[in-house]
Amino acid sequence: MDKGLQAQFLTPLFLQDIDGQTMEVIAPLVFLSLELHGIFRVPKGFVTDFASVPRGLWNLWPRVGKYSKAAVLHDASYRGDLLSKYGQRVTLIRPLADRLFLEAMRASGVGAFTARVFYLAVRAFGEPAYRGLDHLQSASPVEP
Repeated sequence: MDKGLQAQFLTPLFLQDIDGQTMEVIAPLVFLSLELHGIFRVPKGFVTDFASVPRGLWNLWPRVGKYSKAAVLHDASYRGDLLSKYGQRVTLIRPLADRLFLEAMRASGVGAFTARVFYLAVRAFGEPAYRGLDHLQSASPVEP
């Protein structure tokens, strides 16, 4: 890739409130990752709850902030709903989904300290939420 190119969101985040806690993506969210060498898309219709920050820490890190786009991208990668720029499902193993989250936070202007705290939190506590490979394990074999 071009040396002047930077990891970045190529589209804004457009959402519709569902119930005050969750939001629906109403236009695709697109991210260019230099670390994973690709363009990743969160599809229209994806539902997110943003960053899973414990309530006791909301004064320091609210559920919504500069990291919101990265949190939506991370949610999609954990749920196995991330798409390529061509619309094909992209399944990331959990460590790569977490690295994508870190890269996307930094690309969004999240400070190094906050990005590192969020990254370490998902590495330490994200396993129960990760479902990225579930659809592969439960999928029926495809007939040729």
